[in-house]
Amino acid sequence: MIRLHPRSVCSSRRLPGEEPWPIVNPTITEGSAGKITVWDACLSFLSIFMHVERHREIIVRYQDLSGEWREIRAGEERDLSELLQHEIDHLDGILAVDRVTNVKTKCPREEFEKRYRAVSP
Repeated sequence: MIRLHPRSVCSSRRLPGEEPWPIVNPTITEGSAGKITVWDACLSFLSIFMHVERHREIIVRYQDLSGEWREIRAGEERDLSELLQHEIDHLDGILAVDRVTNVKTKCPREEFEKRYRAVSP
């Protein structure tokens, strides 16, 4: 059964031919010891990019639209681990600026595009 106030994420990151898939009431049940530092941007702060640290891989427990519990292992493929951590953070009230690794990495989109885009994955 889905809670009365479900938390949900709908991913559009998919392989060609795949449908978007919603995840309801997601929780990260496991995070790898290995971490990565990535450029993160957020629609909450339209034009600000910053470095944040994320788990390289995670396991997420969630419900599908029929209320069945499922698990997904997310890694660097399609940046899925990074995406899910970012979106689940939002559901928990955490923004990218709360996870910034070095305040000096915060920069506007224009600076990011000019100085960092070419070397950013």
